[in-house]
Amino acid sequence: MVQPTTFYILYSYIHVLRCAACSQLVIRSPKSMGDTRSPSHSSLSCSCLVSVLFLTLVTTTRGCMKAERDALLAFKAGILDPSRRLSSWHRPVDCCRWSGVVCDNTTGHVVQLNLQNAEAYYDNSTVLGGEIGPSLLSLTHLRRLNLTQNDFGGARIPKFLGSFGRLRYLDLSYSNFGGAIPPQLGNLSTLRYLSLSSYNLMIDAGDDLQWLARLSSLTFLQMNFVNLSTASPDWLRAVNQLPSLQQLYLSGCGLTALPDSLSRVNLTALTTLDLRGNFFNSTFPSWLFELRSLSYLAISNSELYGTVPAGFGNLTRLAQLDLSGNSLSGSIPVDLWSLASLTTLDLSHNSFTSPFYLKSGTRQVCRS
Repeated sequence: MVQPTTFYILYSYIHVLRCAACSQLVIRSPKSMGDTRSPSHSSLSCSCLVSVLFLTLVTTTRGCMKAERDALLAFKAGILDPSRRLSSWHRPVDCCRWSGVVCDNTTGHVVQLNLQNAEAYYDNSTVLGGEIGPSLLSLTHLRRLNLTQNDFGGARIPKFLGSFGRLRYLDLSYSNFGGAIPPQLGNLSTLRYLSLSSYNLMIDAGDDLQWLARLSSLTFLQMNFVNLSTASPDWLRAVNQLPSLQQLYLSGCGLTALPDSLSRVNLTALTTLDLRGNFFNSTFPSWLFELRSLSYLAISNSELYGTVPAGFGNLTRLAQLDLSGNSLSGSIPVDLWSLASLTTLDLSHNSFTSPFYLKSGTRQVCRS
């Protein structure tokens, strides 16, 4: 049952004087209602006096929906909460006031569930665990779900999470989910932020990540340390179908292929690309020079070899570049030094034959 709506009402009395010769509107406050003196234009003969009460709705406040409150309580029943982080979750407290729950001020629907563990680095006893039950499906207006830094004991990501039609933000990173990522997540067509970083997640053999390509609204994708080894070389084909993507983090994913070219590059909005710690065994790909919005590029310790082609002059927004720990050789492209926005450069632990220069303020330091 929805709690009664609370109305805050601003009211004023307005005297309307309709006169024979013309019409005049005189506004009086309630304090002056006892004043019977004529208006300043006393020569006007008035035929009638009407008092009108205007009621103006200033704001409304709703409590949460009963069905959604019951769904949250059913969810809590399956959760292990040793530090009592969910202690506020009980009747008769309005569920919109519960810890981690955010409701829409107008409709009262639950729109956010923020149960991330901010203390994970300092106190492991504050993690949530247990089972994520399907009762959450009653939260049909949910737009944000954050469960990062908890511990669900290697449980699989529930397939039903792909049924939240309005979800825009999903963060399940470093919460000890295990097994294969369910391709049903590809049904989240409104999703803009997806973080699944984990040391225990993988994809099924034969999964070409086309479920990922269906997330056409995605702007942020983080899957660090997820085992994507069986997706090579399909991973790039899938990611390249995300034209809105701005940040991509696939560090330590066991990727074994980095194609040298793409027939068409759709990642024109990409500002951050992190591919560190993979096993590409590839040359430096020329299609990277078409990512003209890039400000951060890191492909360190990823078994790149051969020479680096010219083309950095196209990346005019590049501020940080890390190619360290590879087997790159030959001369460093001259156009790299023309990048005025470049502030951080790491080319160490390669086999370049020419010296390189690092800018430090107005000073250039030459290192061989």
